[in-house]
Amino acid sequence: MRTLEYAQPTEQMKLTDVMDLDSAAPIEISSFLTRELSLVIQDRAELASRFLLDRDKPWLVCQLCGAALLLVRTQHRFFHFRHHPTIEGLIQCDISTKGELSPAQITAIKYNAQKESQAHIRLKGIIRDSLIADRSCGEPQVEKVWKGQAVADRVTWRKPDVQVVRGMSGSRLKFSSRQPS
Repeated sequence: MRTLEYAQPTEQMKLTDVMDLDSAAPIEISSFLTRELSLVIQDRAELASRFLLDRDKPWLVCQLCGAALLLVRTQHRFFHFRHHPTIEGLIQCDISTKGELSPAQITAIKYNAQKESQAHIRLKGIIRDSLIADRSCGEPQVEKVWKGQAVADRVTWRKPDVQVVRGMSGSRLKFSSRQPS
């Protein structure tokens, strides 16, 4: 008779803000790391292989800096996330810099890291297409994909997702799915 073995997270995990780019949702670390061991190991292999296939399309990323992550297993068979070692020295992340950002800045950065998920980009396209179909609107302008901006600058970064001039008055409509500050 075979008994199931379950994976366990490390007790002192530093990197706890993880985002799934496929679903554009944050990962609940405890649930993710306390599943059946074979599933966690399978996801660890998937995470590594997807990074090797295309560095620009990682599966799980740090919500603070957007860098690709690895799932690491310790000598004592506990799991935790860390920045991918090939890019860790190239990024500036609060996890690495030991607390240079305030809690409010970290919250703003986490939210901003979510805004350019595939689901978000698709929604901007739907809004743009709807505005194109409205004859009272001018040509919609969609922001360009933001990448490589310094972590601290993301806190103050504000731009509407889609904007358009509507009607004879020339009033500018702005659509954004971002959280108000």
